[in-house]
Amino acid sequence: MVKTNKLYPAFQNIKAVHFDLDGSLVDSAQAWFESEIELLREYGVELSVEQIRDITHDELVGRGQWFAARFYKEKFGLSASVGEIRSRRIGMVKKYYGDMELIEGAESFLKTIAQSSLKVTLATSSPLELTDIFIRKHGFGELFDGVVSADQVEESKPSPDIFLKAAETVGVRPEDCLIVEDSKNGLLAAMEAGSLCLLIPNEKFSTDKAGLLEKADFVVESMEAIDLDKLREYLPQLKV
Repeated sequence: MVKTNKLYPAFQNIKAVHFDLDGSLVDSAQAWFESEIELLREYGVELSVEQIRDITHDELVGRGQWFAARFYKEKFGLSASVGEIRSRRIGMVKKYYGDMELIEGAESFLKTIAQSSLKVTLATSSPLELTDIFIRKHGFGELFDGVVSADQVEESKPSPDIFLKAAETVGVRPEDCLIVEDSKNGLLAAMEAGSLCLLIPNEKFSTDKAGLLEKADFVVESMEAIDLDKLREYLPQLKV
C-alpha cells in the first residue's frame, strides 16, 4: 500500500497544504453513519441497516450535505424538502461530532506542517457548523490560514471547487498545493484541481479503492506512518 517515493522532497516545491476533515483528521465515520440511520428512520424508512448501507455507502463520501439531502430524497422517496432533510441531518451529526477523536497521527502531522512557512487550510465537504466544532474542540484555530467548506462553493467533491477555493483563499496556485485526502471523491477532486495528492485510505468511510492507489501521487497506510523527522528536513523555513 505504501507509495511514498518522492513524498518528502515534494514539500520543497509546494506552497500550501489542504487537509480534508472527515476520515483524514477526525474519526467521524460513526457519527455520519449513526445520523444517517437516525434520519431515515425519522422519515419512515424501514429498510435494514445493511440495505441502507448498500444504497448509500461510497455514494456520499466526500459529498456535501446539499448533495446528500437530494440523494436521500430521491433514493428513499422522502416527502420532506431538500432543505429540511439537510438541516435535520446536520443537527443529528452535531450531537455526535463533538465527541469524535482525531485520526491517529493527525495532530502531529498537522502541527508539523503548520510550523513551517507553508500555508495550511481545512478544505472539507462538511458544513461550517461542523468545522467550527472541530476547530474549537481541538484548539486548532491558529493552525489554519483558511477554512473552506462545501457551503462556500457550487459543487462538492469530486468537483475540484473546494480545493480551487482553498488555493485562492491563501493566494497559491492549485499546482503548487498538496492535498491530504482519504477518499475516492477527494482524490478525484485533487486531480481535477491539478494539485498533488497524499492519499491515506480510510476504509471506515469508503471501500471503493478501484484504481485509487495507482492514481494518487503519494499513498501511506496511516498518518502515523509518516516520518516527521524526515519531513522536517524538507519543510521550508521551519518556525522555532
